[in-house]
Order: sequence, then structure tokens, then C-alpha cells
Amino acid sequence: MLGENQKEKNAEGTDLSNRKTEDLENRNKKETVKFCNITTAHSKCSNNNDYDSQILKSKIKAVTSLVKELEDNILEANQNDKKIFLKIQTDSMKNQILSSQLEDAKKENKQLMNVLQQRYGDQTSSRTTSRSNMDCSYSTVSMVNLQYKYEELLANYEGLLKVLDTKGKEINKCHSENEDLRNQVRDTSTSLTECQQEINKICKKYLVLKQRKDRKVRAK
Repeated sequence: MLGENQKEKNAEGTDLSNRKTEDLENRNKKETVKFCNITTAHSKCSNNNDYDSQILKSKIKAVTSLVKELEDNILEANQNDKKIFLKIQTDSMKNQILSSQLEDAKKENKQLMNVLQQRYGDQTSSRTTSRSNMDCSYSTVSMVNLQYKYEELLANYEGLLKVLDTKGKEINKCHSENEDLRNQVRDTSTSLTECQQEINKICKKYLVLKQRKDRKVRAK
């Protein structure tokens, strides 16, 4: 009887030891699976963060390229403004010269008429008819010459007015384009700021996840 009881106790002890071993193995398996899940989740999160970072870097690169292009366009527009302004100044000076030439022609014609009147003012009545014809001839030639110069100056003046109007429209167009470029630069700057903030958020999120993983690894 004592021998059988001892055998039963030994068998029970063996069963208990086997159950404890199985429980320990099951717990180890669960912990292993849990650790694998955490590692997989962290790996997926890291991959997602890397993908998001690549997208943001691509966007930042595109935005930077756009800003550079806008800066070049603004510089070119400013240079065009300077050229147009110099052209307008030159045309204005030409207009002043032509106006001065017109005034000189008027003065010359008036002086010529005065000389003719003085030269033939004291002639005898017998030569009055001849003097009148000569005055009329000189006056006609002078008026034709003056009319020709006037028409030439008027045509040049009207041409300058058209050029001035065209340049004015070009300047207004350049100002409008410059304003559009400035707005695009402001929008691009805002977009860059938003992208930078998004990158900072992703970096913080990545650090938090990394710290969690490190704590769990140390706890085990």
C-alpha cells in the first residue's frame, strides 16, 4: 500500500511539473507573439513614416524649385521695367527735341517775314506790285516749308504718343505679373511652413513610438 501511494504521489508530481512546464512554454509563446506583433507594428509605422517623409521631401523640393523660378521671374520683370522706363525717357526726350525744332521753325518763318517786309517796305509805288508778288512767293515757300515740318513733327509726335501708350500698357502688365508672382511667393512660403510643421509632427511621432519600443524591450 505504501508503495502504491508513493507511486501515485510521484505520478501527480510529474503531472504537476509537466503542466507547469506547458504553462511556462505557453506564456513564452504568447510573449514571443506579442513581441513580434509590436515589432511588426513598429516596422509598419516606421515604413509609413519613411513614406510620408519621402512625399514631404518631394513636395518641399518641388516648392523650392517653384520659389527659385518665381524669384527669377521677378528679377526678369524688374529688369524689363527698367528697360521700359529708359525707353520712355528716351522717347520723351525725342519728343521735346521735336517740339523745340517746331518752335524754332516758327521763329525762323516769322523772322523771314519781318526781313522781307523791312527790305521792301520803302520801295516806290512802281515796284509795289513786284514786291507784293515776291512777298507772296517767299511767304508761300515759307508756309509750305513750315507746313511740311509741322506735319512731320505731328506724325512723329503721334507716333511717340502711340509708343508711350503701348509702353504704359506693358508697364501695367508687368506690374500685374509682379503682383501675381508676389502672391505666388507668399503662398509658396506658407506651403513650405506647413510642410515643415508636418515633418516635425512625423518626427515627434516617430520618437514617441521609438521610446515606447525601447521601454518595452528594457522591461522584458
